[in-house]
Amino acid sequence: MMKNKNTTFFVAVVSLMIISLSIFMMYYILARQVSTPYSPPTNDVTSQVSANYFLSISDTKVIRFIPEIPNQARSGVCLQRSSATPYTWRCTAEEKSQIFDPCYLAEDETTVVCGVNPLNDDPGFRLKLTVPLPVDGWTPTETPWPHGTVVELADGTVCDMDPSGTSLVFNHARVNYWCGMWNEQGSNIGILGDLQVGTIWAAERIVVERHEHGWEIIRSETIPIRVVWQ
Repeated sequence: MMKNKNTTFFVAVVSLMIISLSIFMMYYILARQVSTPYSPPTNDVTSQVSANYFLSISDTKVIRFIPEIPNQARSGVCLQRSSATPYTWRCTAEEKSQIFDPCYLAEDETTVVCGVNPLNDDPGFRLKLTVPLPVDGWTPTETPWPHGTVVELADGTVCDMDPSGTSLVFNHARVNYWCGMWNEQGSNIGILGDLQVGTIWAAERIVVERHEHGWEIIRSETIPIRVVWQ
């Protein structure tokens, strides 16, 4: 009789332990679900970094850059608009047959100013046109132009438009901007393709490196743009 009582007591204790352990595990799982925020699965660390950049910007500033008219002047001609923006021109100064792209229009919408940048104090020079600017029928539209002459990314990186037409191409997309060196080994930072227009503009920032068989992209991320100058 005593043996049966001991067996019953042992079974009851084991059952109670199992029930207690089950309750503990359920509580642990529920606590983790409540306390751990959801984050989309990703294998790319740079995607998480880019997401943080987007949280730091509420909108992208688009600035029409209008330079002051400088005292220095050179003679030249502008035969076509710049590929950077339709507000700027691709011009040639006659003294040394130098190409300047982009050249900007001053506030009078007539004077062409070359060799100037929105982010430095160099006044550049005004171009004394030997022939008038071409009349091509272009008029401003409400649709944002998906390029700028200079852009500032969310992390402060500044990139200049490459108007040469001979830039690198990857998967039929051209490297339209260059942003300086990535490291001392010769890797370069650039922006691939058009800028992505929206309330917050974005760009595909890449790092390219030269190998034995040519240039290769070694890093890529989508990063928001803080300022676009046109």
